[in-house]
Amino acid sequence: MASDSYEVSLKQAGLIKHEERDCCLKLHKKEWPYEVGEWKAEKNNEAQYLFRKIQFNAEENAQRQLWEAIVRFPSAPIYGVHRKYEYPSKIDRINYHTFRLLRRSCLNQKPGPVNRIYLFHNGLNEIDHLEFYYRIADLLLKNDKKDEESACIIRPLPGHLTRYPFSSDFTERPLDRYLGDASDLYRQFLRYMLETQWLLSILVPFRSYRVVAGLHLLAEGNEIKDGRAGPDQLRDAIYKAWKAAYDATPRDRDRGKSVTKKAIENTIKTIRWLTGWKKVENITDPPPEELVHPPALHVIGYSLGGFFAQSVFFSWPFAIASATTLASGGALREIAPKAFSHPEEWKAVMQSLRYELDNAMIEGRLHRDAGKVAGIQEDYFSYFHRIFYEVFLQDFRGPYQSRVSEYVSRLLFMVGGKDPVVRPQALLDASPECGINIIQVANLDHFLFKADKMEEWRKFWGPQICRVIHSFSERAELILAMTLHSNWWNTERTELLKPTGSKSHGDQKVN
Repeated sequence: MASDSYEVSLKQAGLIKHEERDCCLKLHKKEWPYEVGEWKAEKNNEAQYLFRKIQFNAEENAQRQLWEAIVRFPSAPIYGVHRKYEYPSKIDRINYHTFRLLRRSCLNQKPGPVNRIYLFHNGLNEIDHLEFYYRIADLLLKNDKKDEESACIIRPLPGHLTRYPFSSDFTERPLDRYLGDASDLYRQFLRYMLETQWLLSILVPFRSYRVVAGLHLLAEGNEIKDGRAGPDQLRDAIYKAWKAAYDATPRDRDRGKSVTKKAIENTIKTIRWLTGWKKVENITDPPPEELVHPPALHVIGYSLGGFFAQSVFFSWPFAIASATTLASGGALREIAPKAFSHPEEWKAVMQSLRYELDNAMIEGRLHRDAGKVAGIQEDYFSYFHRIFYEVFLQDFRGPYQSRVSEYVSRLLFMVGGKDPVVRPQALLDASPECGINIIQVANLDHFLFKADKMEEWRKFWGPQICRVIHSFSERAELILAMTLHSNWWNTERTELLKPTGSKSHGDQKVN
């Protein structure tokens, strides 16, 4: 690995520059990556990425650094489930996007193994700044006994942050798209969940999870074949899923350039190299009770990202150890994004969403073809569709409350007492009878990233909440390990293992 890098301050790194946006990074080029701005390109036999160092200066009371990498990743090409825009932006679709991987240090050495990874999910209409997530990452990594034991991944929602193509205040933002066509929110949800399935298939250490709950990951392996543990087999599985969605796109749409198998394989190798990933050799025996094989995965979502984080957790509860939401919760129709739109506009989005989905089915935009819907395998699509209704819409409380009560010991919610967007009462109304793990901070506003209004968050509550998240993550890993151990199947066993711990609501708990 290169011994020198570009170093920037936290303030410089926080503002997303135009040349850092996905549309400017030449992601389709075979020779990617190219050096840009303060980013240095790294290419070796195992990984290709851009990197830099972020310096927390003395004014922040922290003489620490974060090492940050830009990793290329395929975008799910789902475009046919929403109405076609009459006046679309004339931008070439690249069918790739990037995410940011943060560690305490990776320079001058091969990256050591990561035991824990936090997956961040951003809020609605965030397109300009990443500083809020850098601060959270710094606090989470700071709390580890060894800085090298954890990593954070900032995965932008479709159309947000670096996936947003513009750097102007006079352009259409994600919410504007949803106001014009509520089904676009559903489309972006499908895209993100499909991409998440690909990412988790890269990160998880097991070739297969012999459990009943949750949705399958790609390239399930067995004792003979490596399955997703082998980069070539997982590459083929991701490309097959990507190509199915690409081919299902209506012919009258500009679908952009195709991704390549080579680029997907490079992505798999890069992610695993940067995290020091190692496969679990033996999958016939159940996981040991003491630990979850690294890396343990945790999802954290802010605002709208909280709904996505919960959706990811409920879809793959065997792979995700915990889910934490910040300023998020309840039903989507009950939030009030006053800073982004008039309350009546948001109500229009929510009221029209179900109509738009029904209309998509009537017009044939959502129809089954050769066992697929919108190019997504039918079983996967049905699962995503159900999760969207239960987590986002919550027209009926029962299904959502049932999911929460099943995994309540691995769910954590944080809300502000003066949050005008997400009311604490809305979160409590959606909770099951057993209750939820909730932290309500008095006088805390919704917009935690606004330093001028959130000085108390930055100086006290932010560090405190991150300490809680860190401890909660450790506890959730123990609970998940016991749950997997007690619910693991293999080719020789027809009965589940006998639980050895005490039970309560939700997962198998440790004593």
